[in-house]
Amino acid sequence: MSKTRGKKTSQDYWERTWEKEKSFTYGLLGRLVTYGFLSRLIESPIDRKFELLLKKYLPYRKGRILEIGCASGKKLVWFNQEFGYDVYGIDYSQAGCELAEEILRRNKVEGRIICGDVFDTSFQEKYAGYFDVVFSGGVIEHFAAPDDIVDAHLKLLRKGGFLVITIPNFGDSSIYRKGVRLAGREKRLLRTHNVKLMKIANFKDFAERLENIEIRYLSYVYPIMFPIRIRYISYLISYVIGYLTFFLDLNSEVLSPHIMLVARKH
Repeated sequence: MSKTRGKKTSQDYWERTWEKEKSFTYGLLGRLVTYGFLSRLIESPIDRKFELLLKKYLPYRKGRILEIGCASGKKLVWFNQEFGYDVYGIDYSQAGCELAEEILRRNKVEGRIICGDVFDTSFQEKYAGYFDVVFSGGVIEHFAAPDDIVDAHLKLLRKGGFLVITIPNFGDSSIYRKGVRLAGREKRLLRTHNVKLMKIANFKDFAERLENIEIRYLSYVYPIMFPIRIRYISYLISYVIGYLTFFLDLNSEVLSPHIMLVARKH
């Protein structure tokens, strides 16, 4: 991720975020929930829904995948184990890179984590058209305008490769926006997120303007699951609700916690 180009968060913001996550991950509970089969056993319902969709829209074959903003490392583990992809990640947070490397190590996944800026010219030139899949989850909404960051995704993607982007749904009508408002965190949300992109019509309009891609999937994604932890107890409650609503087809701007785009580059 970049320090400039209209970014709505600073590097310091992410260092603090991932240092806090590291503190949890290196504790006893964190070790349990990020290790092997246990991490899959207690996986969140929205992550399982993403995985079902990706198995439907991505080809089952070996290849190379890059995750932009890879700090948690969990998705890289899944892509390696389920698709057999060689995994690469880039993040400009040192704490985030250390966390990703640790998660890969715990799950015995070989991969390359690059601590740097995705906009760096040398990185862009070295890996131009190199990847079969370029993925980011919760990245592009941290830019005032997503054009440059999505263009960076596409430059790194080979022709025929797949672009996968997910963002949370904090649109005006969503129950998650209302939850943030009730928790007194709306000002922080607006300061750090591009909420206009979180209306499917706006996201679709933006995606359709991108050159040389074919949209394969663009939709709100159910089940109910709060994208952020307002309190651990509320996270646990939403986790249970997520599995209770997992098989319901109620994708909507009100109830869906995320939006997902899958597109193929011509």
